[in-house]
Amino acid sequence: MPFDILVAVFLPLVILFLVFRVYPTLAWSDIFFLFSAARTEAGIFSPQHAFHSFKRYRQLSMHELSRARAAYVTLGRKHKRIGYDIGYPAKLNTLEKTIEANGKIADAIARLAAVEHDLHEWPAHNISVGLGDLSRVRESLRHFVRDWSTEGAAERKKIFTPILDVLDAVAPGERAGRRVLIPGSGLGRFSWEVSQLGFDTTAVEMSSFMNFAFKFLLSPQATSSLNQHKVYPYAHWFSHQRSNDSLFRAVEFPDVLPRLDGNLRLLQDDFLELPKDQKYDYIVSLFFIDTSSNVFATLEHIHTLLHPDGVWINLGPLLWSSGGAAKLEPSLEELLHAAREIGFTFPQDHPETVDCEYTSDQYAMMQWIYKAQFWIARKKWLAIMKDAQSRHMMAITGTLTMTLHPYWALSRLNMGAPDFSYYRDNTEPLVAQPTAEFPSSPHSDPLSDQAASKRSFANLNTPQLDTYLVIEVVSEDEIEVDNKVRRIVGSKRVAKHRRTGQTLPLPPTPTFSFKCAVSMPQMADADGEEVQTIPAQLPVAASSDPQAHTIALPLPSPLHQSDQLHRHLDIDMSSVN
Repeated sequence: MPFDILVAVFLPLVILFLVFRVYPTLAWSDIFFLFSAARTEAGIFSPQHAFHSFKRYRQLSMHELSRARAAYVTLGRKHKRIGYDIGYPAKLNTLEKTIEANGKIADAIARLAAVEHDLHEWPAHNISVGLGDLSRVRESLRHFVRDWSTEGAAERKKIFTPILDVLDAVAPGERAGRRVLIPGSGLGRFSWEVSQLGFDTTAVEMSSFMNFAFKFLLSPQATSSLNQHKVYPYAHWFSHQRSNDSLFRAVEFPDVLPRLDGNLRLLQDDFLELPKDQKYDYIVSLFFIDTSSNVFATLEHIHTLLHPDGVWINLGPLLWSSGGAAKLEPSLEELLHAAREIGFTFPQDHPETVDCEYTSDQYAMMQWIYKAQFWIARKKWLAIMKDAQSRHMMAITGTLTMTLHPYWALSRLNMGAPDFSYYRDNTEPLVAQPTAEFPSSPHSDPLSDQAASKRSFANLNTPQLDTYLVIEVVSEDEIEVDNKVRRIVGSKRVAKHRRTGQTLPLPPTPTFSFKCAVSMPQMADADGEEVQTIPAQLPVAASSDPQAHTIALPLPSPLHQSDQLHRHLDIDMSSVN
């Protein structure tokens, strides 16, 4: 009986001693949390969860260090001696110092977040913080290196340059009015670079881990000078290390001082929750789409948020989330097919492959190389001949889009090969003969006076206008359909998108208009008959005495094929109303 009493008294004490032996920094709040059934749910990426994760970085890291020391103690005397000779206990002591140094950064981030989000009163025992959250804090610290240090410059250049080159091609005077959305913006370096080009830039990031770290750099109180901070980004990862010097090296940051301004704004939100009425000229998905639980929903929302004829730029791998988090895991081929079904057109035949890394340790013995895929896609505007391919044996695959003025169309539209009729021809494509001068800007009003209306079809053979000519179309209920031809019979003030039902207002109708015909020469339908032309009322800005001529524009030169496969529309302006 006395023995049973002794066991009942001392066994809990022994267990408690062993717990504190393994977890020496366990706080009473942690003990309370372990035995508490009432926990307030907070999302993994919520401000509350990220705040307590940064706040407990030092504590959780010390838990890991205690385990490492406890594991070393279990070695035999001979192996302990070898470990002592090579300096392994000293290595663990150095790790403790780097934890303290990184902990100062994590504490500063937590203090700033607590002020901005009023998190002081959120009880720690109501938030379950574990090793997964420690990994997210460490990932944020590594992003300081990738995004905001000179050591990360080479990695950034590989993946930033292809996208920035596309945006840099926009004339500087036009950038201020162009809106760029960057979902999954992380620590914000790429978003900041885009804003420095002069674009109206919106960075969207769902994770408070990333947003808190970015705001730490944006704050003049927290970060006031270049290379003010030091972080030890690789100290916790002993694998693949050549030496302790590279393992425990410090990296200074930031190499530039970012600030929010009129060109850069930060949204903490789920990309799929962004309002559909907000429209953007460019959406850039950089290492983003493979983070989607439903990538089809992501592509659809990108399409929805783009202006008509807006541009989607993507660069990244397809590393789908594990553990069933991704509802879909399509291949690249399947993904591009789905994007076309959703309503994107691709000027390139195939995406470009970019070999790159992501938050890599350049001195480590392992390098993870991504074969990231880079492409540019454009949102289709108004397709009225979607299924003509089956009716005309590839004679017609055309997408006609609305426009008021040829220059406006040429400056806005640059669709891919699947959207326009094509035929085999070994001759050079025709170009229009100039009749006058264009407005100096694509945003000029071509109908402001009669003089402006005389400048409608000039200089179409200049290199910068080497693109498609498009004509105005009308809503679906105005189109007669048969097996041979789609006939446009009228014009309305509003055009309706066939697939989404979205209505698109038309600009004011010009004073003058031509009767025009769109034809696909040298093509036949399934019966061997010549494909009929498509008569249309084509409102254009023109003088009262225009010259009759034919316009045929080729594809942009990058799309020309070696077999001389040319695609164009002939516009015959032979009569005037």
